[in-house]
Amino acid sequence: YISFLSQFYNYSPRNQLLIANQYKGAKAIAPYKKWQSLGAQVQKGEKAIKILVPSERKTFVRDIDNKKSVLPIKEATKEEKALMKKGEIKINKQLVFVKGSVFDIRQTGMPEDKYPQMIQQLRGEVTDYAKKIQCLNAVVEAYNIDVKESEDS
Repeated sequence: YISFLSQFYNYSPRNQLLIANQYKGAKAIAPYKKWQSLGAQVQKGEKAIKILVPSERKTFVRDIDNKKSVLPIKEATKEEKALMKKGEIKINKQLVFVKGSVFDIRQTGMPEDKYPQMIQQLRGEVTDYAKKIQCLNAVVEAYNIDVKESEDS
């Protein structure tokens, strides 16, 4: 389980579960554009894995005759946008989650022998890796945790 989770260090536990439920045995996950930037092309016809992606929503309050309504910034009039720039109309920022699409490395045309190199590029470098592994092993030992690895983790 830990090995499986370690493959998706950038994704929340909820997104890790979404990935696991939609694509059994996922190895390395990235958005379409990330695969392209790494020189891998998602194969035609592959179905995207849906996850939740944080997004900032900007809104403002329109007050007409004491009737207030919250609207997205894109619906503001030119006059309202000018008042926002002056700071006379407050812009509200809200964190929301929207549906995003990602793909597993096996959905790309990347040959299997290049997976380790590609996965390393996705993961990047971990500072103090040896020390962190040592600490994890100490916790495993101290709490007598049984660690097992499986083929598809």
